[in-house]
Amino acid sequence: MAKYGVFWGGCTSSLPCGTLRGTLNGKRFFRLWRLGTDGKPDTTFNHDVNGRLFSITQSMDSLIILAGDFNKYDTTSAITIIRINEEGSIDTTFQNIFTGGIIYEVFEDEDNKIIVGGEMEIKGSNDRFNLLRLRPNGLLDTSFNNIVSLNLPSYLAIGAICKTTDGGKLIGGAFNYYDGYPRGNLVKTDANGFIDTNYFKGSGIGYVNSNPSVILPAGVSSITKGLNDTYFITGRFNRYDGATVKPLIKLKGLTSGLLNSKPRLSSFALYPNPSNGSFSIKYKGEQPLKNSVLIISDQTGRKIKNLINPDF
Repeated sequence: MAKYGVFWGGCTSSLPCGTLRGTLNGKRFFRLWRLGTDGKPDTTFNHDVNGRLFSITQSMDSLIILAGDFNKYDTTSAITIIRINEEGSIDTTFQNIFTGGIIYEVFEDEDNKIIVGGEMEIKGSNDRFNLLRLRPNGLLDTSFNNIVSLNLPSYLAIGAICKTTDGGKLIGGAFNYYDGYPRGNLVKTDANGFIDTNYFKGSGIGYVNSNPSVILPAGVSSITKGLNDTYFITGRFNRYDGATVKPLIKLKGLTSGLLNSKPRLSSFALYPNPSNGSFSIKYKGEQPLKNSVLIISDQTGRKIKNLINPDF
């Protein structure tokens, strides 16, 4: 954003997001600002959303993705997400599929596909999603492992997404399970969001409160990639796999699992496929699967049902 500087969004205790839009003591206060290259507010930028902003992301083509808990950008309908040009005009090529919810985190891949994490509702589905990938035009990418909430203490929030050296994803947030596998607020996946089971099999990120009367859930809020396959994790935690840590840890070496992994369904035979509603699954391994999940999708890739630890 060399031309304009940076975008900034936020709130204070006296000026909470979602409740104030206007001026204070004669000074403009919006939830969305544009700062000039000198770091001072650009008063020619007069655009805003009507709710909380959790993510401001610059895409690779210099467009700006705004996401959070809002339903309008200025006077235009924009449910939880919108893409704008640097001067503030709306990118009309971006189609919004959301009908409600909150987006906490936005991550754009090299192919301009957009991964979003939060608690989201989309057109044409009664499910509530916590992780989705959008095509560059904003429509749903059905090739991704779009995670559906299971009404369990499992998928609470996705708060951080980072690309790993091997092209996979490191995903953090406040959750106990991912794809039916126990994971403590941190998971490693392949490029399409399917879990890499080689990592984070222990208790993961956790929090022990000295005051048991106060419930303070653990969670990951930020993941930043360093050099040589290293990753810096921050958030609300003081335990990692049972060991006492500060709320900033450094992990390294997260590439071997995907590079040496076999195709996910190489041990299965399913017939007939496609099916009209009745089908059989034959597992060709020597032992039954543990900590597994069966995802049933229709021909368009839309998930119909998730079965945790199915009895094969």
